[in-house]
Amino acid sequence: MVSQQPLTALPSFLTGSTNRTFAANPRKLRRHALTSSWRKHANPGALSVRASIADAPPDKKDRAKPAQVRSPLLDADVPEYVKEAVRTQPWKGVLEPSTERSFTVDSSHVKGRIPDDLRGTYYRLGPGNTRMGERKQGHWFDGDGMIYAFSLDGFNESVTFRSRWIDTPRIRQRLAAPENKVAGKGVWTPADGGPFANVGSMENPSNTAPNYFNGQLLALAEGGPPREVNPGTLDTVGKELSYVGDLAFSAHPKIDLDTGIMYNHGVNPEPSLNILGLQLFKNSPDGKLLKQTRVPLDGPTYVHDLMISENYMITIIPPWYSTKADLLQFALGLKKFGDSFKWVPERGTRAVVARKSDLEVVADVKLPSFSMYHNANAYEEDGKLHLVTCRLNGSRADLETVMADLWESTWCWDSLSSLWDYTFDTKTWALISEGPAAKRADGTPTPAHGHDFPTIHPALTGKKMRYVYVLANANCGRLEAPVSRGGYVGAAKVPGSDSPGAPAFYNCYEKYDLETGEVEEYNVGRASSDTVFVPKAGGEKEDDGYLLAVAYNEDRHTSSVVVVDAESMSGVCEIELPVHVTTTFHGCWVPKS
Repeated sequence: MVSQQPLTALPSFLTGSTNRTFAANPRKLRRHALTSSWRKHANPGALSVRASIADAPPDKKDRAKPAQVRSPLLDADVPEYVKEAVRTQPWKGVLEPSTERSFTVDSSHVKGRIPDDLRGTYYRLGPGNTRMGERKQGHWFDGDGMIYAFSLDGFNESVTFRSRWIDTPRIRQRLAAPENKVAGKGVWTPADGGPFANVGSMENPSNTAPNYFNGQLLALAEGGPPREVNPGTLDTVGKELSYVGDLAFSAHPKIDLDTGIMYNHGVNPEPSLNILGLQLFKNSPDGKLLKQTRVPLDGPTYVHDLMISENYMITIIPPWYSTKADLLQFALGLKKFGDSFKWVPERGTRAVVARKSDLEVVADVKLPSFSMYHNANAYEEDGKLHLVTCRLNGSRADLETVMADLWESTWCWDSLSSLWDYTFDTKTWALISEGPAAKRADGTPTPAHGHDFPTIHPALTGKKMRYVYVLANANCGRLEAPVSRGGYVGAAKVPGSDSPGAPAFYNCYEKYDLETGEVEEYNVGRASSDTVFVPKAGGEKEDDGYLLAVAYNEDRHTSSVVVVDAESMSGVCEIELPVHVTTTFHGCWVPKS
């Protein structure tokens, strides 16, 4: 059983009350009935929540059967490659660019009822322009940041929507440029005009994750410092913030709720380019830089996420490297920096552990080479440090190929991840064990779908958690076993566990019970964003909350906010917009109070 954990002095932006106690809530296996009246209005391709899959034979489970829909984009004035993409994979309509909008959502567009205690704003951030006219971005990550605000008030039954570009020098250039011209370079997308137009450092796209800290709504990306956004108007407030000077500030900082201190990192070169390092930061609750430490790197790399536990800050660094020569050529406008990264398995994957108190590195452990983008959480227990991460099933190079051109590529098992637990002895820093985070009674992995984008109850950041929620792909198979392949470790799928029909994007929410090994699902049946966990008012259990996400309605080219009960994994309501929201990376919730 998970021990009760008192939660004191929680920031008001995470919960409406303080001193809550979370306890485990063991439940029997059950199949959730879908009886809510709104379901008759749902996308016909959406499937019901399934029972726990801990012991069910994988070949007998329900499978996603995508609806055979015709995208409205086939009749729209869009490039031919867009039509070809949605003809074979209709979900790809969600990649179409967005525009700035602001409106109130009519109550007739709400199916079900917004909970009374769901009062606040759900922010999402992502690349708003995956193409510029007929010109594609060179990678999913290169689009310019657009922020979206869904303001929900269940008590007064109101919903408003707003979208705005993050105001950067590059988006101003691009909006002023002719339709099919690329202005302002990206990491994978050079500007038109040859080397002269591409000299200099890369622009910060501010396109990855929103975060609310120190009374400020931040737009974050690995390419530079945070940008502040007005939480009401979504206007960009001035220039980049100086939490860490002009250094890069990654998209997934972690806040220690016991102290209010924020921890983050960024990959930053010295001016001479002779030394490249991972800068570790800690900022006080009012934003003041308290401490920074530099961790040497073997070359330019991409480090996206981090974890904190009670005493430590942890960063996993996969061996995905470029060279200083490539970085110099990029600065001179001679090549695309993003395409220069290579998998270097002999360097291994590093787990860098620093003390939170002074950011001194206490361990730098070399692990068998694996890749990851996102972590679920870290916690300490009985002299052990657990790192729970989404470990990539296949090769990093293949995943980057998929993300380089989403219009042409297809998601598969190898481009997804599996939830993995790495456990270390905190005295010797030896790796004690590693394996699937959820296991059946016989010790074999629970056959969950491939996934990524984990989330937990925010009050348990850095503490032991029982539940992890992930964004899964219900079409691409289920976990069978870990595998070691040429140059990396990953995971194999159960033979025959793919679903028939059209290939799909992430379209399913899974709930991992790390205590019992059960994994429950809510299959939304449509391309979806990741989820944000919103605690219920007065909730006492770890899973007393709602999952919020944005799903794409491919038959209407619109998007809907989806609200799911995090305990029962059953649908609560959907709010359909009259427009679509371009696929986003991450979101956050800020209560109305």
